Amino acid sequence: MVELVDTRDLKSLDSDIVPVQVRPRVPSLKELIMKNFKNSNHKLKYAYVLVLEGVQQKIILKTQFIAKKIKEHDKLRKYIDQ
Repeated sequence: MVELVDTRDLKSLDSDIVPVQVRPRVPSLKELIMKNFKNSNHKLKYAYVLVLEGVQQKIILKTQFIAKKIKEHDKLRKYIDQ
């Protein structure tokens, strides 16, 4: 059974009751951003512009990621085929 008691008066508690502190859940950064975005009247403030250099950098990162995943897939395929 759970009983809510005032832990400031610990002397009045029975010896078999253990006081527990409950902390409220802290929202994550993503939840805060989404909440701010949803409530905002200026949604364009959340947009970003990707310049040509950024596009090129993003393409390089994606090709490196895909190459890494292909290597991992090949390694797993060899392991399974053994």
